[in-house]
Amino acid sequence: MKKILNIVIKTLLIFFISIALFLIFDFLFGNFLISKYLYKIKDSNFYQKKFRIPHPVFHHTLAPYISYTKMDWGNEQYYICTDQFGFKSKCENKNITKFDLVFIGDSFTEGIGYKYEDTFVGIIDNKIKLSTANMGVTSYSPKIYLSKIKYYLENKIEFKHLVVFLDISDLDDDRNFYKLTKNFRIIDKRVDKRIERFFRTNFYLTSQLKSIFFDRKTKIEKKAENKKFLETIEFHRSSWTYSNSQSNDLFYNNKEQAIDEILNTMFDLYKLLKENNIKLSIAVYPWPDQILNDKVYSKQVILWEEFCKNKCANFINYFPIFMSDSNNIGIKKNTIKKYYIQNDSHFNDEGHKLIADYFIKNFKF
Repeated sequence: MKKILNIVIKTLLIFFISIALFLIFDFLFGNFLISKYLYKIKDSNFYQKKFRIPHPVFHHTLAPYISYTKMDWGNEQYYICTDQFGFKSKCENKNITKFDLVFIGDSFTEGIGYKYEDTFVGIIDNKIKLSTANMGVTSYSPKIYLSKIKYYLENKIEFKHLVVFLDISDLDDDRNFYKLTKNFRIIDKRVDKRIERFFRTNFYLTSQLKSIFFDRKTKIEKKAENKKFLETIEFHRSSWTYSNSQSNDLFYNNKEQAIDEILNTMFDLYKLLKENNIKLSIAVYPWPDQILNDKVYSKQVILWEEFCKNKCANFINYFPIFMSDSNNIGIKKNTIKKYYIQNDSHFNDEGHKLIADYFIKNFKF
């Protein structure tokens, strides 16, 4: 028994020493190796993990000068390019530092699932012939909008007009995931996210190996998850606009505090823009969940329409474009099928075209 115990102890000791040595090697050389041999692994999860990177000020961003043909979203692959700032852009659109129009938002504005030219920002960019930038990135919300805009105004770029596409999920992200420090830096509220971020920032190989062995999901699994999302009537990220049910534990007894917090953040962004003589416009749009369950004059519309009074050059309300007060479930489902990716909350190509066309017809620069 003692002999077996010694073998177990020695095995565990070897294991933990090996892990420690690997982490030391990773800390010292991981980033160099991943960067040096990046193009040799360009079709793997290593590369996809590499181009969505942490940022020391505004939390996360896209890596600069990305040109990648096999980015996955759902069951499809698409082409993505970024400029020197990490803004999703035309592949030839590099080294521009002065813009007429800047868009910011989350994955809807980034245009996840589509190359730049097929997103609403890309379509607008192509048709209005103004110098345009897309600062939108997946999982952004107003605290990050404020931090990122302030960072680039102080360091890199000039622009004349900011258009914020406010998402239904922004209330959740701002309240439950991000904290804005006094020096306008974004940190994670959740401890597990801070630990994950620490490893992503300091142990590149470890982080990439995690994505290979633990984060991979089959297309069938992804499709099932997306289908479950759309079948959830009281989806916790979106039902705050139409439901007061206590089953929505996202903001249980704290919804008004969350709203006050997000309004204060947007007011700080408005003041920052005003100090720099930059116009502000706000756009709001529904998720499929709003089309199925909400009213045209949604709480999301009421909230930001009121905020925009005497502050915004434009308030662009897309709810009436996607919705009506009809209770015909067939019409609602057909609208979702026409304008959204199947089993997903994001716009498809027709949705992007609709957003862009309405913007071009109604936006006043």
